[in-house]
Amino acid sequence: MDYGIGLSFLVTEATPYATIGWAYLAWRFVRAYERRAAQPDQITSLAGRVRLLEDALEQVEDRVNRSDELQRFTMRVLAWRESGESAGARR
Repeated sequence: MDYGIGLSFLVTEATPYATIGWAYLAWRFVRAYERRAAQPDQITSLAGRVRLLEDALEQVEDRVNRSDELQRFTMRVLAWRESGESAGARR
């Protein structure tokens, strides 16, 4: 058997494909490394956005509490007025 012809064919034809394959794998590795390197910046950005959402939620909660207090006050005033009018009507 003559392996020289098969080996030369393998070297001439397979080497470019192997080189392209290794280059592709190296490129994928670099891209994965870049994505991992970008994540701490993204986490910092997301943490800032979460802080903003928490602040907005606290403001909404304060407004809801003030609205509840105002509603209770209004109900007490209306109840007092109603009781005062009915007491005045009885006199």
